[in-house]
Amino acid sequence: VGDLAAAVRIAANARGFASAQGDFLAVVSGLTTEVGIRETKSIVAEAVRGMEVRPTPTLKVLARCPKRVLVTFNYDDAIEKSVKAVGLRPRPLLPGTSAAFRDPAAGEVAVIHVHGSADVADSLVLPGRTTDALNANPGFMMLIQSLWARSQVLYLGFRFGPAESHLRAALGGLATTLPDAQPQFLMIPESEFEIRGEELSVLQANPLFRAIRYSASLDHAAVHYAALLLAPTNEPAADVLTGRALPPPDYYLPP
Repeated sequence: VGDLAAAVRIAANARGFASAQGDFLAVVSGLTTEVGIRETKSIVAEAVRGMEVRPTPTLKVLARCPKRVLVTFNYDDAIEKSVKAVGLRPRPLLPGTSAAFRDPAAGEVAVIHVHGSADVADSLVLPGRTTDALNANPGFMMLIQSLWARSQVLYLGFRFGPAESHLRAALGGLATTLPDAQPQFLMIPESEFEIRGEELSVLQANPLFRAIRYSASLDHAAVHYAALLLAPTNEPAADVLTGRALPPPDYYLPP
């Protein structure tokens, strides 16, 4: 996946709108001020749908997790494509529907887009005002706390930063109302842990939260290994191997 902020700037410019420079938050904030939230969501959805998204080895491992429920904060369909790649049926779900509370059927993997999907532009939860509004959304909070209360949660490729005020509020509420809930684990590179030490210490004061530090390689192999712990598999992946052995010769005559 490429640079989402750059893709949004290109989509906005194609519609005749100027866009701010900077990261995704800066671009979205500028567009929201200029054209409003609804048009900004449409531009972001268009940008996401235009980006190349492929199954990855790690996502294909996660697609086999025994729980068969994957929660994503991304707008794209990378998980759905990865689920199909391993021979299962993805079931995309959005908050605001009772179906998101139900277990997937046999052969299905529930993919819950808690921040919306690019296929439904109005569903997108953008950083800033729309994210903060989730604090006052009882349906969203009910879904998040329901998912968290019945499962162990492992965050992969997610920061759980200060801007995620709705998630921090939900986690605090869960610790208060259901202190025996399963713990949650955030995998975070060692370098980022050092930078965010004080901020993360506040999160780790919650008895349900743990930060797991790892030494980050260029390919973040530790994240893939964590996925393998959830769904062990020894199936060779063609996109990882560089070659295959030849079929063995017939050394013996048929009976």
